[in-house]
Amino acid sequence: MIGNEDIKAGGGWKMIPWVQPRSVNLFVFHSVEAKGQTGGGSWSTSESLFQDQLDFIAENFQVATVSDVINLRNKPRKGKPLACITFDDGDPSWMGLVRSELADRDLRATFYVATNQIFDRPIWHDRLRFCLNAIRGSKIDLPWLGTRNLPYASVNEKLKAADSLARLMKYQAPEVRERMLCKLEEFVGGRCESSGLSVLDLRALVSDGHEIGSHTKSHPILTHCSDSFAENEIFESKEILSDLLGQKICSFSYPNGKPGLDYLAKHVEMVRKAGYESAVATARGGLLSSTSVWEIPRFSPWGRTWFSKRRQVFINSLFRSKSVEQQSGERLRILFVENGSGFGGAVVALQSLIQSIPDQSLSVGVVAGLDCNFKEASCVESVYSASTHSGENNSVFLFLSGVARKLPRLVGKGLVGRLDDLFLRLPYFLKLLSIVVRFRPHVIHGNNEIVSNREAMLVARCMRIPYVQHVRGPFPKDTRLGYLLNGPSIFLPVSRWLYFSCIEAGVSVSRLMHIYDGVPKSSKRHGNKRPELCGSQGDGADVQGCGSPIVAMVGMLVPWKGQELFIDAVGIIFRSLPHVKFLIVGAPPAYMNGEYKDRLIKKVQNLGLEGIITFTGQIEDVAQKMSQFDVVVSASIDPEPLGLVMIEAMREGCYFVGPDHGATAEFIDSRDRGVLFKSGSAQALAEALEVAINYRSFTDANTRDAAKNLPIEVDMATHAARVVAVHEAAFVGLDA
Repeated sequence: MIGNEDIKAGGGWKMIPWVQPRSVNLFVFHSVEAKGQTGGGSWSTSESLFQDQLDFIAENFQVATVSDVINLRNKPRKGKPLACITFDDGDPSWMGLVRSELADRDLRATFYVATNQIFDRPIWHDRLRFCLNAIRGSKIDLPWLGTRNLPYASVNEKLKAADSLARLMKYQAPEVRERMLCKLEEFVGGRCESSGLSVLDLRALVSDGHEIGSHTKSHPILTHCSDSFAENEIFESKEILSDLLGQKICSFSYPNGKPGLDYLAKHVEMVRKAGYESAVATARGGLLSSTSVWEIPRFSPWGRTWFSKRRQVFINSLFRSKSVEQQSGERLRILFVENGSGFGGAVVALQSLIQSIPDQSLSVGVVAGLDCNFKEASCVESVYSASTHSGENNSVFLFLSGVARKLPRLVGKGLVGRLDDLFLRLPYFLKLLSIVVRFRPHVIHGNNEIVSNREAMLVARCMRIPYVQHVRGPFPKDTRLGYLLNGPSIFLPVSRWLYFSCIEAGVSVSRLMHIYDGVPKSSKRHGNKRPELCGSQGDGADVQGCGSPIVAMVGMLVPWKGQELFIDAVGIIFRSLPHVKFLIVGAPPAYMNGEYKDRLIKKVQNLGLEGIITFTGQIEDVAQKMSQFDVVVSASIDPEPLGLVMIEAMREGCYFVGPDHGATAEFIDSRDRGVLFKSGSAQALAEALEVAINYRSFTDANTRDAAKNLPIEVDMATHAARVVAVHEAAFVGLDA
């Protein structure tokens, strides 16, 4: 440890002669790969780069441990500015390469340890790295994980896969991540048994003059834990290290450490109560006299040239990090933009989200083309009506677009697109711009596919407002839409499959945050008491007192949803299941005429299924009435981005039948929840329906308990908290 007398005079500030920084820079590392090693991921540093960085730090800074810097930062000193070198997690490279390189330069560092490492319980990303190293083949095809033929042949492909999967698993609740890792370990047939870090290793670091700090026990993202779990991780890790090393543990490192996204003000208070004297985060900026010692920012100069490192350090010294305690005093204004074409899953998901946001968290504005009762939520301040579809009935537009469609294809298609821009897109853009000027949001949030919300993104860019984009469908592959990749600050894919779809399209992993849509808690089942299920444009299905199984296909009546496939499958099996009632629940979207529904009705008649299949039309509050169904079906021809119907069905204790593509396989991992069928095959769907109906016939009320069927990933309160954290991260300028 060093004191005032150890701070050498002379040498000056060599990096930028005309600037003497007042901030203390803290540099953060994780693991260091020796020459020839690969697979460490983005959190690992190569041996040559690490040596170069240490040379840079030793030449330009007076290095001390974090606790020493806390004591010295406000005292008069001469010579080089102060800096700290820190390491997170607990990697075997600390005891070889890292320790020797620090000793060669007479540098002291602070090592933050996740204590489970010491007891041969490797940190989660070490387990992931072990599994990835055990995978053989050129692709990773694990539908339950969301990977569909993920390239895994070259070194670069393996590094990209490692970073993508690490990012995906990082932002999961501890129990969800553990379940994912166990399935991956089962797939590769082994697991990482030891981290290679021991108590003797930590004591050796202490004897070298280094400081040991706490990094929790298992490295969870604190915002994804219950308060009791987070408190246990913070308190017990300190006690464990103190008992093992026989000394006070003074400093703490927040796992991942991004303010507002990875930890909140309540976690800072937990750190204080645990008896720590300082805590470090991961954000731009340095330690100033005004900086909270409970949220000290850290960064590393990754540049490889003399100039780039100095430029990065100088720019970092200009940032003033904002603590989460300061953020917690501000009520963010969020403008949600809903530009869907009908009352589908995106609207329902947005309704549920807004209704679950605590009143004190956000002040919300909503732009929507449909009247969806958004004003009922306590956090909603204003609701505005606007949509690109509002001008579709303009007589001039209809006439000109009709003329354009009669022209040769290439000319006509281009002309229709320009007419769409002029009559629909431009007015919508101007209307959004005026709304943003009036509402003055801190963040704009697009709720639909990015193409539907591109005007909202452009308004955000024009007004220099952070933009968050939900991803509810595969990213467009049209190269002319490449500008969409760089518009949003953060992308929110609603399934793992969409997460990897975004990566394939070129979205940076650092701007992706996978969050499933949430659903409210289950309603109670009422035995055999079943009301009449009748909606708009429907025949009605009288199931009062009905003891027969009910199989329902729920969704908008559009071709890609696969109602025709469902009808074909029922035509194959209905004679062997005369006691089963089949329903088609839903209506065409507003922009479509009734042609598709008429085609479905005619198909039912031609197959002799009248009285077997009933069209209910759109049922109000169908999610709650789903408790009356025994089996719920999705037969989508195109991959479902998530399928809110699937989540709602499992919440209500229904058995689910779905295609083996899209996000369905991420939830249907056993016959207890549902069954998958080969997409596009009526025969396969028919067989799956028979399995589902027979399974339901032998289940009792206990196995239909809705709470047991609802995965924690889609808990509504958890979902709302995660989205609010993303808004805060976007506002302060952090990547997700």
